[in-house]
Amino acid sequence: MTKGVTSFPSVLTSAGSYTAATQISVSNSDWRVQQPLFCAAEHPQGNRKIKIPAFIANPVMTLHGPTTEDFEGPFRNSTVICQVKDLPTRDITLSWLRNGAPLKSGFSTTGPLLTDEGFLIISELIVTEENWKANVIYTCKVDSRGFSEVRNISKLLICDSPCLSGEIDVQLIPPSFAETYLTKAAKLTCRVINLPTADGLVVTWRRQDGKLLETTIHPRVVQPNGQYHVDATASVCADEWDKGETYICQVTYPDLIFPIEKILRRQPEARSHAPTIYVFPPPSEQLARHETATVTCLVKGFNPPDLFVRWLQNGEPMNASTYITGKPTLESQQSETYFTYSTLTIREQAWNAGNTYTCVVGHQKLPMQVAQKTIDKSTGYLDDFVDAEDEELYNLWKTASTFIVLFILSLFYGATVTLFKIPTIVPSRALHIANSKSDDYTMPNHGNCNLPTDPFLVTLFYSSFIIFIQGPQTIKANEDFDTPYRNSTITCQVKDLHRSDIALKNGNLLPSGFTTLGPVYDGDEGYFITSQLIVTEVDWNANIVYSCMADSMNSVT
Repeated sequence: MTKGVTSFPSVLTSAGSYTAATQISVSNSDWRVQQPLFCAAEHPQGNRKIKIPAFIANPVMTLHGPTTEDFEGPFRNSTVICQVKDLPTRDITLSWLRNGAPLKSGFSTTGPLLTDEGFLIISELIVTEENWKANVIYTCKVDSRGFSEVRNISKLLICDSPCLSGEIDVQLIPPSFAETYLTKAAKLTCRVINLPTADGLVVTWRRQDGKLLETTIHPRVVQPNGQYHVDATASVCADEWDKGETYICQVTYPDLIFPIEKILRRQPEARSHAPTIYVFPPPSEQLARHETATVTCLVKGFNPPDLFVRWLQNGEPMNASTYITGKPTLESQQSETYFTYSTLTIREQAWNAGNTYTCVVGHQKLPMQVAQKTIDKSTGYLDDFVDAEDEELYNLWKTASTFIVLFILSLFYGATVTLFKIPTIVPSRALHIANSKSDDYTMPNHGNCNLPTDPFLVTLFYSSFIIFIQGPQTIKANEDFDTPYRNSTITCQVKDLHRSDIALKNGNLLPSGFTTLGPVYDGDEGYFITSQLIVTEVDWNANIVYSCMADSMNSVT
């Protein structure tokens, strides 16, 4: 061979003799085909030849069985695949056996094929669903020079313990707090597990009084044991779930002698406790690297463990990919309260630019079910909600930030409400917390689950005063409209005014139909004024847009 050969000059050694070296580069394929190779040296004093030892890789044999989904074709069959790679020679014999008896047909073999690591052979055997479920044993046998292997496979051999003992069962999954808070609806999930097929499955949800709920059957999902599970869901109002009402899931299936029924209701928490929130700035050592900055939110002392955490930057929701929240963990072995933490990763430049970062926590024991803490480089902590246990509801409303508007208002209202915010000269701190743009908010309608049972108050930060909006409590049978005239009221209240020369109006197209009281002096808190607008049930359910606008000197909101 002359291709790929490199010869090096002779070198005189200390013993007075010479040493010569030569090198050859051979591709893997040539190495396999042209074995054996020799190195030959010729010299006036004599010739010599040595054999280069071959590198022998260890062959690898694998046997792959079908999954339950593989039998879904019209012929109800699939394949078992036998593969052997890294074989040192192309002289290979591969054969199949079924329950120990040799097979002469029903399979196709590809190879042997030459690869960089050796020779590869692949064989596929067709198996029927009937034989596979009957636990027929299939054997792949391979014989080659220096390698001989036998592998067996069957459904029983590859199935783990759940597959062997998995009986059809029903699991009930209650709604999470985040679901009920964000949607004002509670999703009830009935999961049927260990199904050999979804054919013939019937699942229904009903109330305790027997009234059926609209039930959605979701597509089947393959379990690790090769069986299926199917979810059936129904939605009810969040307030009904919170009251502890009872719901029943019934499952009927051809393999069940009797239907399975299971009951789901919200379980009361004996030792519930609201969380305390701490927000920590990025460590100085991390900032010194000028790469990323990590803001940490520690939430502790809460029970039950179900809660959610969100992050805001300058009052705007951040992408969930920018932060990680840990699973709630018991604070100690003796403790009945939990803790968790959420880490937000941002660019170091964003932190040093003075952006504000807010950790928003949702938990059922918080007075408004959400609390938050804000931090930035220059001001440290901006305690929008300090200790939820020590704050009264009024103070919580007073210090609610724009997030509460975006978050709660857009979720709870059953009608469409437009809130106009017109730019004006306002204190820098108020502008910093609030959003100075003009925003339109359209609230989704959740059928009979429009609003919470408690009066609905939303705080708008924009100028040096605060606006509260309260809408009708349209729960289930529209109880708030249960009057002879089928009407109710929207209440608009402005607080913390520092001047009394204001007027409150509900849009220039409504010259009547509302009553305004005030302004009334409220001591150190300033003035407040209240206005109520009468709305009909027909207009409210038709999603009519209502606007409340307050004027105070040069400020408009």
